[in-house]
Amino acid sequence: MAQAEEFEILIENLLFSYRQLCLNEIMHEKVDGDFYNKFIPTWNIILISLEKDYLLGLAKIFEVPKRFKETISIYYFLDYKLSDYDELIERITNLRNKMFAHLDVKRMLAREEFLRENSMSINEVKSLFNIAIEIVDQIKGNFGFNQDLKQISNQISKDVRSEFDEWLKVFQKGFTKL
Repeated sequence: MAQAEEFEILIENLLFSYRQLCLNEIMHEKVDGDFYNKFIPTWNIILISLEKDYLLGLAKIFEVPKRFKETISIYYFLDYKLSDYDELIERITNLRNKMFAHLDVKRMLAREEFLRENSMSINEVKSLFNIAIEIVDQIKGNFGFNQDLKQISNQISKDVRSEFDEWLKVFQKGFTKL
């Protein structure tokens, strides 16, 4: 029973981070015009915060525990390596450990070089989310979870877009009154 609960925690964190990725992408589409230009610092805080958090969440999903069964990640439930994704996982882990979760002095003093070596395109990030969703979807039956994670992730993408559009309309309506 405990592993089923732990598996649900993994799913909740995976889908929450995926929702943040979707929102970040949609918000980036709106980065133009008067509304954005009036509130650039606020938009940038939101966008950067979302990006850092979905990258942290994704790094947690692929975290290899230092001690057996102490960290909930894909490796908590599986005993294999994702060889095709090693390099991407290493880069996201570096970002998490050296820049987001901790400010590594050496890396921060050479920030541009560190970011150049560890940067990730949105397609690379999406590929990690996709493989995580695919793996979790394949093993879900072992933990009594029967929902289709690919379908859920597709629905999240649609929901985030419509929710954001509604939210933005409210703010834009208020903005035109200023």
